[in-house]
Amino acid sequence: MFPSLGTFFAEWVERFIPRPGTVGNEHRYKKTGEVWWSGNPYGDRHWFGELILAGYKGRIRTRELETIRSNGTKDSTHKSVSGHVTLVQDVLEIWAQLRLGIDPDGAWGPKSIARCKQFQTNHNLPATGNLDDPTLAAMIAFS
Repeated sequence: MFPSLGTFFAEWVERFIPRPGTVGNEHRYKKTGEVWWSGNPYGDRHWFGELILAGYKGRIRTRELETIRSNGTKDSTHKSVSGHVTLVQDVLEIWAQLRLGIDPDGAWGPKSIARCKQFQTNHNLPATGNLDDPTLAAMIAFS
């Protein structure tokens, strides 16, 4: 059991999207980490696609993605990739709303934006109200 969602995410990231230079060439998820930390994790070669190719979702999904890539199609057409993006966005929004003291209602609306701006201001971040990477990192650090 994990003491917090932040602890779970931190351990998951360390295992499945390791920072470049922290694991050897034999590490199963080395490529996933390289794509994630490249600064463009949602590009044509989606980081979750690399996770699938490393075997995270099993052989059937790996073969499906290999076929998609061999046809020159974007990873986002793979049902696991597109579903994962939506799922992760939803989970992160719910988690952030809980961290901001808001009852999650399934939308990142005016209350969420206002509380997010307040959090960003309190942590010396640009007050955009968007749940961006620096804001998420600050929320994890202070969880």
